[in-house]
Amino acid sequence: MADDDQLGAQLFYHGTRAQLKPGDLIAPGYAANYGERNKNTFVYLTGTLDAAIYAVGDCTNHPNALSNRRLRLESVHNAVEQAKTAAAGLCGRPTPYAQVPWFWSDQYDVKLQIAGLSAGHDEAVVRGDPAQGRSFAVFYLKDGALIGVDAVNRPQEFMMSKILIAEKAHLDAARLRDERIGM
Repeated sequence: MADDDQLGAQLFYHGTRAQLKPGDLIAPGYAANYGERNKNTFVYLTGTLDAAIYAVGDCTNHPNALSNRRLRLESVHNAVEQAKTAAAGLCGRPTPYAQVPWFWSDQYDVKLQIAGLSAGHDEAVVRGDPAQGRSFAVFYLKDGALIGVDAVNRPQEFMMSKILIAEKAHLDAARLRDERIGM
C-alpha cells in the first residue's frame, strides 16, 4: 500500500471502556469461560462470529501460543502488538499472535521487569541475593523450560529471558543460579 491508499469499511468501531454485549460478536462457548470479572471482554482474532471483526487491546481475552491458554493482559506492549497483528490480518497478511508478555514498574531506584508468566511453574531459581541488595532475578521453570522471570534491577536477565521464553528454552537451574556464568 502507498501512504495515500485507503481501505474501505462498512463499519469501524473504536471503543474506550465501552460496555458492549459479547454475545453479539462472540461465538458460543467463549463468553462462558471469562469469569465474572471478564464477562465483557472480547476474544482476539479467533472466536468472533465474523472473520472480519478484530478486537484488540488490553480488553481482549486472546489465545496465547506460548502458554497454550487464553489470556487477558493489561499492558501497553500487548495492546500495541495486537494492533499490529490485527492490521496485518485486515491487510490480507494474517499473522499468528505469539508475543512474550512483559511488564515493568519503576519504584524510585528499583526497576521491576517481568517477562513471561510464572503461573504453573514447578521450580523457582534465584540469581543474585535479594537480602544483599536491590539487584536479583527469579526465574520460573516448568519441566526445565523457562516460562517467566521477575528481574529487579537486572536488565540483562530480563532481555535475555524474553528471547529464551519465546524459544521455550530448557535451562539448567544450577547454571542459571551461578552469576559467574553470563546470561
